Amino acid sequence: MAAVAELLRSHMPADQSDWLDLAQTLGQGKLRERAARMDEENRFPFENYDDLRQSGLLGLTVPKEYGGGGVGS
Repeated sequence: MAAVAELLRSHMPADQSDWLDLAQTLGQGKLRERAARMDEENRFPFENYDDLRQSGLLGLTVPKEYGGGGVGS
């Protein structure tokens, strides 16, 4: 996975690299910690979406003028 992240990072602007770092940190931390429990309990991971929203990743492609990250616009 690290190789994929580095390949992506080499083709993106520096500010977007920060988003990739954030996604990796969140995915390898809280989201990973909850994954098995969510599967065992057979429930939707609402907490994950809360974390994605709070981090700004959920609105990553929404234009900045509408409160998003503005990536790709």
